[in-house]
Amino acid sequence: MVLIENCPPGPLLFVINVINIICVAINLPNWRNFLPWGLGDAEKNGLLSHPLPGSISESMPKMPSYVDFLAEHSYVRSFSSYYQFAFKTPSTSLGVLTTPDAMVVLLVLVLILREIKRFVLPKFSAVGRHLANISHGSEWVKSNELKVTKFGEYLYRLLFHSSVSISGIYYFCDKPWWDPARGGAANMFIDFPNQPIEVDMTWYYLIQGAYNIDAMMHLLELSFVATWRKPIAESGRIQTPLNIKWSPTCRGDFQEMAIHHIITNILVICSSHMRL
Repeated sequence: MVLIENCPPGPLLFVINVINIICVAINLPNWRNFLPWGLGDAEKNGLLSHPLPGSISESMPKMPSYVDFLAEHSYVRSFSSYYQFAFKTPSTSLGVLTTPDAMVVLLVLVLILREIKRFVLPKFSAVGRHLANISHGSEWVKSNELKVTKFGEYLYRLLFHSSVSISGIYYFCDKPWWDPARGGAANMFIDFPNQPIEVDMTWYYLIQGAYNIDAMMHLLELSFVATWRKPIAESGRIQTPLNIKWSPTCRGDFQEMAIHHIITNILVICSSHMRL
């Protein structure tokens, strides 16, 4: 194992890693032996001789999957056994969003959220339309239908984030890592990366992850239009079968929102994968 204190600076490790990836790809794993001026000589502490530390994810303990849970408890596949696995058992594969079990649940949650939105957004927009009729008049509503629609979307986001925040405070306020007097956030890293993943935290991540994925999908749906076309155009020119264009409904802040959603999803997924 490579100790952190013995590692060279991060940028140098990055350069070594890039060189190593290229050389391994061309079947030259011992590339350090061919470097001049002792750059790859470990005994002389050559600049490029430092071994690469193992991936952080390699040190993460494997979380038991649903199949492992069934085998351990001699259960059969059923709604009851999955309920025990998902809602009563801490430290399962559902607590790591990059596992197959968690991905399946994320997919189901995304579909559920989309159905909820399909049902409630028109009703929320109707509320906005009613309020706008009272405050601005019917003519204003007819010429600002997009703003009325956005009102429904913003109301949905407000209710979702408020509900998740209140639920998070309710479930986590009695945890030692919540209370500074009991050690605060340092408690979350006791026995890292083998600390338990509680059921409440598992579902908090799953629901937030599903919401962020759905938000990214919604942004793409608003921003692009995809149509199928013949691989060979009438002029005889070869073209891609899938034609993607900007949508008339594309947001003016698409670039900013795309960066926001990408970074948010990376943070949530990596945080779950790395037990942070």
